[in-house]
Amino acid sequence: MDAGIPHFNLDRLASNSMASHRLVQHVGKTYGLRASEGLYDRLNVYYFVEGYALNDRPRLAAVAAEELAKLLVPRGGGGGGSPG
Repeated sequence: MDAGIPHFNLDRLASNSMASHRLVQHVGKTYGLRASEGLYDRLNVYYFVEGYALNDRPRLAAVAAEELAKLLVPRGGGGGGSPG
């Protein structure tokens, strides 16, 4: 697996990262380490590569929902249910 960010978007807006850090912490407490690390990785790309602000709460919520949907799908496919 490759590590690191292949391309930094130097035109990104600097923003307060408190909202994104709180989100990662909440996801970790609610869904566990695997989910919080996955979200953290996705948010690094979201900010450093895609150039989005880390304090845009509606966009952060959408990114978190997409990432959690990928991470929390049961390994056997299909099936509903909630984590925990």
